[in-house]
Amino acid sequence: MIRAVTYVSVLGALAVFAHGATQRLAPAWQKATADMEKNLSEKPIELQAQAAQVHDGRTLSVLDHAGHSLTVRIRGIVPPDSSSPVAIAARRSLEHFALDKNVHVRCTGIQLPAVLLCDVRTGSRDLATEQLAQGLARVDPSSSASAELIHLEQDARTRRVGIWSQSTQGGSSGHPASPGSRPSLDRG
Repeated sequence: MIRAVTYVSVLGALAVFAHGATQRLAPAWQKATADMEKNLSEKPIELQAQAAQVHDGRTLSVLDHAGHSLTVRIRGIVPPDSSSPVAIAARRSLEHFALDKNVHVRCTGIQLPAVLLCDVRTGSRDLATEQLAQGLARVDPSSSASAELIHLEQDARTRRVGIWSQSTQGGSSGHPASPGSRPSLDRG
């Protein structure tokens, strides 16, 4: 169940910032962001939504049941640099797993500008684990990553897939496997 007051407050604050908050609002926005961060860490926002747009290998826009759009970033991962050839594969992988599908979003933080940090799932599939297992993301060093996420990154590195297959990482192809080319990480 969505905590309506917090959810509406987050939507309102994000809308103000997204529509060009002025420099004069910056201190107020920083305080509001800190307050929201504290509230979200204590009581995460959870909602069912539909993935409407994929921006990169970890960022997507979702629509809630009322049609409100939120930009969410998958917590715990960092996608390839946008100049990397693997960045396109990372975005396509996220599109494959999430675009136009129902997702469960659990937001526990906020990142400027106006992006919620969330765990995102489609059914039993966790999107952070999918991206890491395919080598299409790294563990975010600023997050408190679980042992599972660290293991998935190490495994992808050992298998030299995705970002780990590039010549700068000791591989040669620079091209990751397609999203369906490895066993799913579905958990039943």
